[in-house]
Amino acid sequence: MPMLPALIGAAGGLASAVLFYSAVRGSVGLSILLFLLTPLPSLITGFGWGLTAAVSGAVVGALLMASAVGQNFGIGYFLALGLPIIIVTHLATLVRYDGDRIAAWYPEGGILAAILLYGGALPILVTPLFGGSYQVLETDFVRFLDRIAEQAPPDSAWRMPDEQKQHLAKLWIDVMPAALAAYWTLFFAINVYLAARISRASGSLPRSDFAVSRIELPVLLAPAFLLATFAVTFSGEARIIGASFIGALFVGFLIMGFTVAHVIGQTRARWVTPAAYATAIFAGGIALPVLAGIGLGETAFRFRDRMMPPSDAPTGEPPNA
Repeated sequence: MPMLPALIGAAGGLASAVLFYSAVRGSVGLSILLFLLTPLPSLITGFGWGLTAAVSGAVVGALLMASAVGQNFGIGYFLALGLPIIIVTHLATLVRYDGDRIAAWYPEGGILAAILLYGGALPILVTPLFGGSYQVLETDFVRFLDRIAEQAPPDSAWRMPDEQKQHLAKLWIDVMPAALAAYWTLFFAINVYLAARISRASGSLPRSDFAVSRIELPVLLAPAFLLATFAVTFSGEARIIGASFIGALFVGFLIMGFTVAHVIGQTRARWVTPAAYATAIFAGGIALPVLAGIGLGETAFRFRDRMMPPSDAPTGEPPNA
């Protein structure tokens, strides 16, 4: 393992681990912000210094979390951050040559697809860390509701009957895998984009720019979403797996919906792009499913291609070892 990339990767892993630890121990508002930024240092070092740096950062971060907090936190860090950073770094630095000339980098759509699939698998991968089933968290959630009720005013809606608490806890358990997958997929994808932009601006990103408006997800993700939707009609593990992949794939199709809005804004009507973001912010309950539906249609039928200008030829230098 080359020494300099390993040391730089270790520094990035240390920074990510400190952010992760601070997020776990901080207040709710601070935790959300820190969780959003946790993968960024390791992704930047991975993109700039290659797979060696990514592996070094993942190992250092996991070992630091295991020694500072506990073994489960170390494993959780590696599963939630270390391993996906290694995978994305490997894919982002894959390049195909035509003689001495760079023919193509691994496509952005393939990288996003890997993030979506990993995000869908993550809620299943972490279940052994809290007892092997989401059902074991039901009692903890009921206790959480009890503590809220104790601190709430006498006429508060939080002072609900025990049967209602149990029903709310079961509903939370059903939603949790999808919410976890969607949240992780969204913040990790954003960090990949930010890391690529930062690395490119500093001159350390070897590949060409991530052309977000030209992302093409594999067509097979469309029937995969339908299969996941069918899976949630069952009970037990099938429902958890289906919900997890629905959450992750929904985020992917939402991103594709925004890329369609960007292309329409660039080629036909400029107001479409800001309108898409404004409705997503102020009318998310309606706009987000609609945008995700457009993204699902784009993934399945590729209608956006007819509105796009020709893509530029790939440029860049070989990735660092």
